[in-house]
Amino acid sequence: MKILLTTLNAKYVHSNLALRYLRAVCPEEEVMIQEYTINDRLDVIAGEIYRTDAAVVGFSCYIWNLAPTLELVGILRQVSPSTVIVLGGPEVSYDPAEYVKSAAGADIVVCGEGEETWRELIASLKGEGLRLDAAPDLSRIKGIAYRSPGGPAVNPPRTLIRDLETVPSPYTAMDGLENKIAYIESTRGCPFNCQYCLSSTFQGVRYFPLQQTKQELERLVGAGVRQIKFVDRTFNCSKTHAMEIMTFLAAWNPPANFHFEISADLLDEEMLGFLKGVPPGLFQFEVGVQSTNPATLDLIQRRTDLALLEKNVRAISAAGNIMQLVDLIAGLPAEDYQSFARSFNTVYSWGPDKLQLGFLKLLKGSGIRERGAEWGYKFTASPPYRVLANNLLSYADVLKLEIIEDMVEKFFNSGRFKHTLSYLIEQFQQDPFACFEELAGFWRERGYQRLAHSAQALFELLLEFYRRRFSGGERLFAGLLKLDYLLWNKPVHIPAWFPLEDFPCFKQRADAFFRAGLPQLLPQVKQVSRRELQRYFHLEPFAPEVLQYLGMLEMAGDGPCLLFYYPGPLLQALRPGFMPAVI
Repeated sequence: MKILLTTLNAKYVHSNLALRYLRAVCPEEEVMIQEYTINDRLDVIAGEIYRTDAAVVGFSCYIWNLAPTLELVGILRQVSPSTVIVLGGPEVSYDPAEYVKSAAGADIVVCGEGEETWRELIASLKGEGLRLDAAPDLSRIKGIAYRSPGGPAVNPPRTLIRDLETVPSPYTAMDGLENKIAYIESTRGCPFNCQYCLSSTFQGVRYFPLQQTKQELERLVGAGVRQIKFVDRTFNCSKTHAMEIMTFLAAWNPPANFHFEISADLLDEEMLGFLKGVPPGLFQFEVGVQSTNPATLDLIQRRTDLALLEKNVRAISAAGNIMQLVDLIAGLPAEDYQSFARSFNTVYSWGPDKLQLGFLKLLKGSGIRERGAEWGYKFTASPPYRVLANNLLSYADVLKLEIIEDMVEKFFNSGRFKHTLSYLIEQFQQDPFACFEELAGFWRERGYQRLAHSAQALFELLLEFYRRRFSGGERLFAGLLKLDYLLWNKPVHIPAWFPLEDFPCFKQRADAFFRAGLPQLLPQVKQVSRRELQRYFHLEPFAPEVLQYLGMLEMAGDGPCLLFYYPGPLLQALRPGFMPAVI
């Protein structure tokens, strides 16, 4: 029996872990996996699915892909009525009868954890020769809803798999992962009870065998996967388990990056000491803070030691070897606009590499949705059920926060404006939220939110904002903007906004520096030609106040220049950066 497992991922680089589990539990069947994205044309996808001639087609459904998935189901129902269509995933596990009651809907919905249910379902369909009217047989399969002659039938739920050792590895076959992010789980469940999250509907944490997890990691790296994300809800809920995996990876130090969602307040001094020695770039952490408002944290039942959380986030930031992304959620109970601004400023001050400003999604089955009326929630009726307003946060507030989120993504999370942003926030009396708020207002007034902007254009637009907002200090600001630009990108053409400094005989002095000065700084380049050096270095004059702001004026002598160096075979031991240069 030919089976197709498919989904619409949010981006091309993503891959779907659930499909690979389902293929693994039916090794004796002919199972294909085809992944698409929500940006692909549905008519093209429908044609490709149709041409597989699969007897069973299973779709993995989430809040980001449900609408186009149901549209695909409607097309397939018309052109291939004999195909058995199965939906599964978190978005269809609640109210599953809704998706099988219409003639244009699915035949079967798998609810909750799917491996055992899928194995039984495929065996049943195969045994009945794909006769969906064999209701007595389907009625014995726990954890499904299906279309029956009498209308939608919903069977009793299936209990969670107690022993995860019985779940086959999803990575015995490594196809379809080229140039993709791979996902892996070493646990299922979460020890916490956060009311906005579906993990709160299941109690306890279950662990996969550590040896299996290590073998899967080795297979993924061996297949050339360069980013692997653990989907464990709280990776470090067990210190012993987390340390076993992280110690294994640190000792191995493969050419890959590993992403973990952690609770930073669970880290102790031993773990922090270990993390300081992890090779740079090997790990990245996503730290869910969500809010620093005690009343909000209490209402959503999120147990957090904020003081310890801050201490540990700052310690990881200070070490500088692990990229740290911190999450906040706008729209939580008891948090108005000003309270959210305080949460933002608090978390920003901890020094994370990225700050993800998300918006509450009132997911089906979550506690916060069940009690939504208490807080006056208004949210979109269709997925992703995004908050529109509540009794403390107006729709106008949400719209302002949406543009602020965009500014944070463009100017902070991109990592391109480190020095410029630091100076800009100083002008706002160290109030980062006020800075991004004014920048968002400027963006909206100019209509820039309706336009696409290249990364290069953002530098000029930020300079435009500064000129409109402040009357002095432009030379320093533009110089810092030039610094960030050169750190991000070795210039081929000098942008029109670039502040050029009057530097007598610069070309001649620069030539002399590359002949004699640079080999003294970096002896490994002594035998390299000037033409080759230009691929890896750029020398640029700066205004004295820029080097003074950076604390480098005395090191630059009477010719304030900075030397920028870029990655490549010649400079394998150096990370991209800059240094003062005397020419």
